[in-house]
Amino acid sequence: MIDYQRIFHTGILVPNLEVAMQEMGASLGVTWATPWSYEPMEYWTPAGKARAPLRVTYSKQGPQHVELIQGGGFWAATPPRVHHVGVWTDTLAAEARALMQQGWTLEAALLSPEEGFGRFCYIRPPSGGMLLELVSTEIKALMESRWV
Repeated sequence: MIDYQRIFHTGILVPNLEVAMQEMGASLGVTWATPWSYEPMEYWTPAGKARAPLRVTYSKQGPQHVELIQGGGFWAATPPRVHHVGVWTDTLAAEARALMQQGWTLEAALLSPEEGFGRFCYIRPPSGGMLLELVSTEIKALMESRWV
């Protein structure tokens, strides 16, 4: 099952990345990695494949990082809010399927469940509330290189 001790970020949706970086940086005592973009990010939802622009940065400080996301579609900041917590997993597809068998709802993923979900997926508990982003450790080195 999920090892909640492997949380590595809290994802926050914002309407303007630069403004959020300025407002939150000093207040939280963090500095920000250079933002990167997906133009567009292609992803899967239960309604089908989707595309949305996405700009992202992480706090350089950790071990639990702050992720700021300016985007559209699944990541639209309407309203701006804490969106999810991200947890590393070595077995993303197995853990996602196990949660779904317990009534969790898959809301988005890089790929469809039939394609193995890809490197990340967002899943919500049966009663609603917070989203959990399962992130494959296959991309851990890439992610860590982005917040140095």
